[in-house]
Amino acid sequence: MKDIILSIAEESGLKIAPLKEDHLELFFGSFKNKDDFYLFLFIDENKLQEEFKELKDLEFAINRIANNAKDHIPQEYKERALDNNFSFLIFIKSKAPIQEQYSKRIEENHFVAKKYVLEFEENDWINLKDKLEDKINITHHLCLLGSLYSETLNDKEQNSWYLLLLKLFIKLPFLNYNPVNGGTIPNLDEKITESLSGEDLEFLELIEQMESLSNSEFENILLEKNIISNI
Repeated sequence: MKDIILSIAEESGLKIAPLKEDHLELFFGSFKNKDDFYLFLFIDENKLQEEFKELKDLEFAINRIANNAKDHIPQEYKERALDNNFSFLIFIKSKAPIQEQYSKRIEENHFVAKKYVLEFEENDWINLKDKLEDKINITHHLCLLGSLYSETLNDKEQNSWYLLLLKLFIKLPFLNYNPVNGGTIPNLDEKITESLSGEDLEFLELIEQMESLSNSEFENILLEKNIISNI
């Protein structure tokens, strides 16, 4: 996950630098001419539980990590309104089905940084990564997968990797969905969406529905829309 996410960030124009802090896998991302800054944390669920045994304090521990990381960020970025444009992207890998027990509590705490949490099952990531043709122009290939495999949602037992794909577009602020026929969709403008193909429009609508929903909540929406069957 780490290599792909950081490659997507670099494709989006971010400069990535590692940060050594608290024995955690942290990276700092910045644009050359844009005052948006990102802190990346990649961690296994087991290590997360070991580091923060008292889960009720997890969101505050995440804030401490962000604060400590700021001490290692060069002054030049702090002079560019870092405090007002700082986002913390947290990727939590699990070997078991995801319960999403961490996401909501962490993301609702807006102190220090705006938080984005992506909890993912290892097998889902392996399945998604296997479908990427190469590690060049990853953003383009993710958009292609979004359109080409949208029908996988009809198979309830096999759609979890696709849900992870949708979550990438939600949890990565710098990752935009571009229709396979080219162009960018700004804010679901009505005139633009009218010109989209059926597959592109369906995928974009699914991405919208993913925001702030758990897997189970999103699955209920898919059932209501008859996109998947309740087997």
